[in-house]
Amino acid sequence: MAGYKERKELQRDLDYIRETFYPKWDKKREWKIQRVWHLPFEGKYEVKSKRILIRNVLEDKDEFYKLLIHEVCHSVAFHHGKKFTNRLLKAKEKAEQTGQKELALKLGKDIESYDPDKRQIIGATDIYNRIGEIVVDAPQVSWANLLKFLSRENAMYPEEFLKKFKKAKNLKKKGGFIAFDKMRRVCGPSTCQKKDLF
Repeated sequence: MAGYKERKELQRDLDYIRETFYPKWDKKREWKIQRVWHLPFEGKYEVKSKRILIRNVLEDKDEFYKLLIHEVCHSVAFHHGKKFTNRLLKAKEKAEQTGQKELALKLGKDIESYDPDKRQIIGATDIYNRIGEIVVDAPQVSWANLLKFLSRENAMYPEEFLKKFKKAKNLKKKGGFIAFDKMRRVCGPSTCQKKDLF
């Protein structure tokens, strides 16, 4: 029964976020919340199944509400662009109006972190260079551990990571890190390039 009770309480939290911050969102109440212990990050949204997945119920209620608001924003704005930050801003203003000062402050910091002038965009080249840095610094690392680390660092499941960064698969095809032997002799962590890795 504890699991059932927790599900009901989580759904109540999501209902509160909907009613308080986004009353026009999910009018049919199709979106559900589910706790998934193996998520490689705190939260995730799934548009097809209309689910918000969370790894843990955060003890700090404001932090937890911020997480739910973040995922609700993603349900209609997939990237951290203007539409996304505008929805966060709307929630911040509502938090201020309803006297939730700590939540408003946390949402404000979240909005700031997505400022395009301050945001660091991670692309394929950054990922491949990161692989090079790790392998040069820790040549004993296994392919499985590297994949797990990089996936979590980029808030993805390993399958998602490999789908997005397809050339990373070449490492495994070449027998783990055999491909890095030449690179270890030639470049240091700061000069590794994708061409040296593949």
